[in-house]
Amino acid sequence: MRLWCVNKKMTIMILGGIEGHTEQVLHLAINGNFLASCGIDYTVKVWDISGVKRFGNVCRKNSHNLFLYNLFIHDASFIRRVEEKNAVNSVMVEHYPIFSADSLHSGFADCVKWLGDSILSKVCEI
Repeated sequence: MRLWCVNKKMTIMILGGIEGHTEQVLHLAINGNFLASCGIDYTVKVWDISGVKRFGNVCRKNSHNLFLYNLFIHDASFIRRVEEKNAVNSVMVEHYPIFSADSLHSGFADCVKWLGDSILSKVCEI
């Protein structure tokens, strides 16, 4: 998954890689400094995106200039190449979610929502 600054047309954060999703991500939800994701790999993950705040002055034109783009990343060498290429552009790469659950569902999770500080996830049985 990538967080983009639309105004500058640049990636500012990559979430994935070593402990990221191993299949396609189907849904995302943001709650303050946290992003929840779920996907075909039967997992629900929570990521800390608080570091994005330091990009506020770089991207600021309006309050809706950051958006998320879903990207299936499974190759750690690809992540290293992105880190090296974008080191000058200060792209943050977060390899490790702060929470990950893979035994919650018997099918793939296709929806995740925040309910206060709790997470509600929905499964699509195959």
